[in-house]
Amino acid sequence: MDYIKVIDLGHVIEVYEMERIPVNPHDYERKDNYSILSNSFDEDRTKEANRHYYEDIKDNIKHRENRKAERRSQTIRDARNRCRRLALMNFSENDTFMTLTFAENIQDITYADNEFKKFMKRFNYKYKRKSKFLAVREFQKRGAIHYHLLIDWQLPAALKKKNFALWKES
Repeated sequence: MDYIKVIDLGHVIEVYEMERIPVNPHDYERKDNYSILSNSFDEDRTKEANRHYYEDIKDNIKHRENRKAERRSQTIRDARNRCRRLALMNFSENDTFMTLTFAENIQDITYADNEFKKFMKRFNYKYKRKSKFLAVREFQKRGAIHYHLLIDWQLPAALKKKNFALWKES
């Protein structure tokens, strides 16, 4: 019997069909042993036993690295799905998508985030409103930071271009 998961996003419904019920990792204790030094080196062991011991350590490290890569992939997938769902539930096709890039090669996250916050304050002050937005920080190949911004801003395109001056003030 298949397990079906349904997520209602308002005007979009996601349906996931799975072969078995998903396991909540908090429902069980970890069975795998990640202690790579569970057995200490023993001078009295034979060379063969010590060789097996070190092979076990190498296999354990390789297993941990594979698990780390799997967890990272799952985290990225979860973040992408969460972002997409937030966008579908909170924005319409009339809202605006912008990419905000610094003229300089800014790579300091704290500085860039502060400049983005200042931009949003200037934007809200100019239009005398509290805008609803979804922003994602991203790095270019050269390492520079830029932002993708989805905002509930429904102005004509001509006015949108004029307001990039607010970003240039950063």
